[in-house]
Amino acid sequence: EDVPGFGAWQPRLREYFPEWRNNLQSPEPEFRDGIYLFKVSLGDVWRRIAAPAKARLEDLAQAIFRAFRFDGEHLYCFEFRERDGRSLQVADPQSQHADLCTDEFQIGFLPLAARESLTFRYDYGEDWLFDVQLEKIDPPRAAMKKPKVVASHGAPPPEYGGDREW
Repeated sequence: EDVPGFGAWQPRLREYFPEWRNNLQSPEPEFRDGIYLFKVSLGDVWRRIAAPAKARLEDLAQAIFRAFRFDGEHLYCFEFRERDGRSLQVADPQSQHADLCTDEFQIGFLPLAARESLTFRYDYGEDWLFDVQLEKIDPPRAAMKKPKVVASHGAPPPEYGGDREW
């Protein structure tokens, strides 16, 4: 689906709207430093994961795998809405059709406000859907280099062969 960029119609519509001289520009994504506190939920089971802004979504994915005792052997992606409302998918580096890969996307560029969520989709065949809600952004701490679980609730489901009422 090819969608023309903002202002693509300006040359054609100029005779009808002669005052149209400038186009609004979408702001460049802004990096927000700090420690991002996420609540990652799968049904009633959740893990709270703290992650530094400079960590990549790949690091967050690995922390989710460890927290839920999944092996991480399948493809995955993060899905969220950009500030302009477009859906964006940041996929596993092994994905052959990804526009953006998780090893190239820093957490600090996520366009989320507190209490907004993104989806972590894992194993496209089984289609595990994790809700990843940003709870808050704390001030940066130089000592924190990678994501870590800081709280948990409930036993994770078995990745293979279990009851799929999640």
